[in-house]
Amino acid sequence: MSEEVEANVSINLVGDSKGVKSSGVLQQVLYEITVSATPDKLPEVVEVDITDLDIGDSIAVSDIPKNADYEVITDVEEVIATVSAPRVADEPETTSEVAEPEAVHGSEGTPDQ
Repeated sequence: MSEEVEANVSINLVGDSKGVKSSGVLQQVLYEITVSATPDKLPEVVEVDITDLDIGDSIAVSDIPKNADYEVITDVEEVIATVSAPRVADEPETTSEVAEPEAVHGSEGTPDQ
């Protein structure tokens, strides 16, 4: 139980991002990180607080607070999540009305009598 092992641990984003409240779009890029710890100290999940993320901000592995129970092995430059600006349509919206074909009048479409 005293020998350290490496394991993949899920990332759980917590908090309400400022950027999302301002209509930004949250994108989680990384869902797991690798940690090293003794078996009795391995976390089930690592929680990452995104409350301060604003539009254009991102949070990386390096932003995970240090924990005495485990060491993060994943590259510190890896991005966990970003908040991007909402997409704006480049093209003007077109109306959804579809022109109905004109009815053909005359004897062409009527059966002979």
